[in-house]
This record gives sequence, structure tokens and C-alpha cells, in this order.
Amino acid sequence: MIAGGLVGALTLCLQYVFALNSMWAPYALAFTFSMLGLNTIYSSMLGWNSDLVPPEQVGASNGVQAVLNVMGAMSGMGVFLWSGGNLLAVYGYFVSLVTGTIAITAAHVREEPQEPRRGQDRRMFPRITRSQLKESYTLDPNLHSDFYLVTVSRTFYYMGISSQTFFLYYLRDFVGISNPATGVTALTVFAQVGAALAAFPVGSFSDWTGLGRKPFIYLSCLTLALGNACFAATKTLRAAVLVAGVVGIGNGGYLAMDSALAVDTIPDKDLAARFLGIWGVASFIGTALGPLVGGPVLYLVGEGRERGERGMEGFGDNGYRALLAMSVCYFGIAARVLRNVKAR
Repeated sequence: MIAGGLVGALTLCLQYVFALNSMWAPYALAFTFSMLGLNTIYSSMLGWNSDLVPPEQVGASNGVQAVLNVMGAMSGMGVFLWSGGNLLAVYGYFVSLVTGTIAITAAHVREEPQEPRRGQDRRMFPRITRSQLKESYTLDPNLHSDFYLVTVSRTFYYMGISSQTFFLYYLRDFVGISNPATGVTALTVFAQVGAALAAFPVGSFSDWTGLGRKPFIYLSCLTLALGNACFAATKTLRAAVLVAGVVGIGNGGYLAMDSALAVDTIPDKDLAARFLGIWGVASFIGTALGPLVGGPVLYLVGEGRERGERGMEGFGDNGYRALLAMSVCYFGIAARVLRNVKAR
């Protein structure tokens, strides 16, 4: 975690310098390493959820984690808007956040060193073999079927969420507002507030009732699917903002329960960071695959057209309906694959 924090903070500083001087090739390299550093922190944090949290508090713990994720995203957007997009303010905030939170965590978290397994390299910097490297990126669906299915569900969830990538154009073309950037900000705020309000209560309720995680994931996926269906019938910004709030509630519930179910189904608690790292990668795969499939669908079904006298290219309503229908299907699949998971 500390190593990831140092790499992340340093490369964020480099990103600021390179962006200021329009040096985009070095910026891309610094961005790559900052993502590696920040995701190293993320993997460590996920491992702690399994190592340090009692089983009866896993739901509440992951609910808190989901709330903090949302608050972090909202605070970053808030700094950007408050500063008018000032690069020094934005990057300074991110660097301060990374270094400050890691310092607090390192000072207060008490973890017991893990006993080395038989034959395990005991050196501080052990030699990593090719087979170990391969294992850190693979998951056997036969040996670890429950955890594998939870990871697949997460992938489809993020494919469904990825429709939001196109919401700037959705507001411009489908809803028809003149300033879609402001509209996207309003949608984002309402969605994030909805997620923050839902995550902790859902996580805690799953612990208190003993109902497990899956019923809440089913309900969250249903909420997300209905919300996206409503987006396909929404023609005013006010209605879209209200729908975004409902979708946010579904997001918050899913994020809390998805993390809790992943912790519940880890095949080997001693390798929690490894397995949860693979599970975490599913979000990046889903986020990449969603637009990769949705973009061409929007283009082909939406039939690019000219938008009035401004001469702006846009897409027809059917393109957005097809895109949102795909998201509804993705959320349905995310819920369906969990039916074969033995854990509740």
C-alpha cells in the first residue's frame, strides 16, 4: 500500500507538470504508472476487508467502503468545479488525498504478518516466477466457481454502467438541452448522492437480517435496469435528474453487496489480495467493453444526423434506446449469473 501510494503521488505530480507543458506522450506514461500505483493501493484495501473485518460486519464494512468511494468521486468533482478546472488545485488535491489517507491508514491499521507457506520465498523481495505471475491474472472457473461467477457478474454490471459514458450526447441529442455539460453535472451529483445514501444501510441490513447478499444484488440490478429503461423514455432534464437519483440508489446497493459477496466467496483467505485483485480487474474490463460495444451500436442504430443550423453531428433517438436497452440486458445478466452461486 505504501509503495503504491508513493508511486501514485509521484506520478500524479508528473502528470501535472506534463499537462502544463502539453507533453502528452510522457503524460500517458505517467498516467499508466499512476494507475498501477493507485490500483496497488486498492488491492491492499480489498485484502484488508477480508483480513481484518469479522464475518458478521462484512456487509456494513463494504457499505462504508462504497460510501467513501462515492464521496471521493464527489469531492474530486467538487474541487474541479470550485477551482474552475485549475490543474494545480485538482492535482494538488489528489496528491494530498493519497498521501494523507495512506499516512492515516499506515499509522492506525494493525495487521499481523502472515506465516510463510511451505516452500514460499521468505525474502523481503521474493523472486517471482512466470507461473506465479500467470496465477495472479487467472481464475479457474472449475476450482473457484462461486468467486468466478461473482467476478463475471461484476463485469456485466460495469458494462451496464458504461452507458453513462455517452450521457453528454444523450442529453444533447435525446433530451435536447442546450448546455449538456451542466446537465451531466446535475445527473452525476444526484446519482452519487443516491449511491451514498443507499450503500451503508443496505450493507448493514444484510448483516442484521442474515438474508445474505444476493437478494439485495437482485433488487439493485432490478432498480438499475428499470432506471435505464426510464432514461429511454425521458425527455426533460428534471425527469432525467430524478431517474439518475434512483439509478444511484441501485448503484450504491450493488457496490456494497458485490464487494461483500466477493469477500464471502474468496477461495483462500490467505490469498485474499490476489483473488480480490482479479475481481477488481473485472470493473476495468467491463468499463472498457461497454463503450467498445455500445459506441458502434449507437452509431449504426442512431444514424448520425445534422443538428439544425449549428451543424453539430448527433445521433437519433433509436440509437440511445438501443444503447440503454443493452444496459438493461447487462444488468439482467449480472443478476442471473449469481443464481448458481452457493453463498447467499
